[in-house]
Amino acid sequence: MIVGNGQIANALEKYDRNDVCILASGVSDSKCTDRMKFKRERDLISRYILENPRKKIIYFSSCALSSTDYLDVAYYRHKKDIEQLIKRSAQSWLIFRVPQLFGPLKEHPTLINFLFQSIRSLKEFTLNEKAYRYVIDIDDLTDVVEGALCLGLHSEVVDVANFHRYSVREMVEIIEAQLNVKALFKTVSVDDAYFLDLERFSEICKELGIENRFSKNYLDSSLRARIQQFHDAHTNIYAV
Repeated sequence: MIVGNGQIANALEKYDRNDVCILASGVSDSKCTDRMKFKRERDLISRYILENPRKKIIYFSSCALSSTDYLDVAYYRHKKDIEQLIKRSAQSWLIFRVPQLFGPLKEHPTLINFLFQSIRSLKEFTLNEKAYRYVIDIDDLTDVVEGALCLGLHSEVVDVANFHRYSVREMVEIIEAQLNVKALFKTVSVDDAYFLDLERFSEICKELGIENRFSKNYLDSSLRARIQQFHDAHTNIYAV
């Protein structure tokens, strides 16, 4: 059972299983402060746990919860509350904490999509010189989720991210190089970073035989493929 129709839900559609309830629906905008939206997600998750007591509950949270600094933000407090709800209420569960997630590039406020669209369209933006983020491609996330289920993992909270932490400036430079375009931005300097303990994720990757996918060059190679995919799709549109 897969609950949701967004990026993660669609990517995991082929892994639909009768013994698992994948909760990939709810609030996804980290700037959200709407209590009613938070309540709707809590109520939805509570209902699915109650109605599916024998299914393993899979939930996607945020890597930012590994830093207590972010708990001042309503969205991250909400994510933490949902994690606690699942731990208290579900008989079997897995929580994957996800960093900056990207897949097919599109108009979307998530960081990598925002940077890509801003740079390619020569729109000025603000770059925080002290901001750092972890990343993962949606295809790798889905492979990890499938692998974790095959390994029989349960009752764990796992940070899922490439092992290298990128500065946002580094992300901009990678996109600039691949598009051969100079980004237009003004800079600020505000501490915005955290470190992840990815030891458990590393162990899982070794068990699955996929540890070699992740390296300092991960974002460069993954984005190269996604940008080519974007260009191919738009070339096909204009060729019709």
